[in-house]
Amino acid sequence: MLRQLILLTAVCGALGNGFAKKFGFSKAMTSCLGEDVYYGWRNHVLQAVMACGAEETLLPPFEELEDELQSGEDHADQPVTESLGQDDKSQESNFSSTQTPKREPVFGAVVLKQMAKKVEAKLSNITCILKKLNYLEEDFDVNYDFLREELEISELFATLDGGVKADLIAALDYCQEYEYPENPASPMPKKLQKIVAFLKCERRTRLHVCMKRDVLKNLDDYDLSDLRKEGESEAEVAEKVLHLMWGLEADDELQLY
Repeated sequence: MLRQLILLTAVCGALGNGFAKKFGFSKAMTSCLGEDVYYGWRNHVLQAVMACGAEETLLPPFEELEDELQSGEDHADQPVTESLGQDDKSQESNFSSTQTPKREPVFGAVVLKQMAKKVEAKLSNITCILKKLNYLEEDFDVNYDFLREELEISELFATLDGGVKADLIAALDYCQEYEYPENPASPMPKKLQKIVAFLKCERRTRLHVCMKRDVLKNLDDYDLSDLRKEGESEAEVAEKVLHLMWGLEADDELQLY
C-alpha cells in the first residue's frame, strides 16, 4: 500500500501548487492568450471541475491491485491528526532496564489508508475533469485529435492570435510524439503515468510558447548583431534568446547535488 502514496508527490510535481505560482501562471496566460480567451477557457474547465465534485472514483485499472486497500475497516472520515495522537493501550509493553523498547511506527495503518484514499481522490478528480472536457478517450488515452480541433475551430479560441495558435498546436504535437519513460516500479497504472506526463508537458510547452511570444514582441530590446545569423527569422532568433535567458537562470537544473 505504501507504493500508492508515491502518487501524491508525482501529481503535485506535475500540476504544481501554491497560490503565488497559480496567480503568476494565470497572469502569464492572460498576457499571452488574451483575457477573453484565457478566462473563457478557464471557466469552461471550472464547469468540469464542479461537475466532478460528486462523481465516483474514475481511474484506469491498476496492473496489480493492492490487497491491503481492498480490505480492512474504512477510516477515511477519521481526522489524520486524531489518528496520529491516539494512544493504543493494547500496544503498551513493560520492559526491563536491559531491554530496548520497541519502536512504534510514526505512521500507523489507519493513517496510511487515509493518505492513500486522499491520493486516490486527487487522481480520480483530475481524470474525471479531463473526461468531461473530452481531453481523455474512453480508454484513458489522451485525446490529441480533440485538443487540436479545439484550438483550431472552437469558439473558445476564435480570437486567439494565429501565430500563438500555430505554436500551441506544434506544442501538442511535441507532447504527443515525445516518448514518456515509464517507471515499472511506480504504483501508477501506465496510462495514468502518461496522463500526468502529458499534463506536465502541456503546461510547460504552453508557458514556453507564451514566453517566446513575449520575447518576439520585444526583440528591439536586444542587440542581436552577434547572435543573429543570416537568413534567420525573428521567431528563430526569439527562440535563441529564450534559451539563453533560461540557461542564465538554470541554477537548479545544472546541479549534481
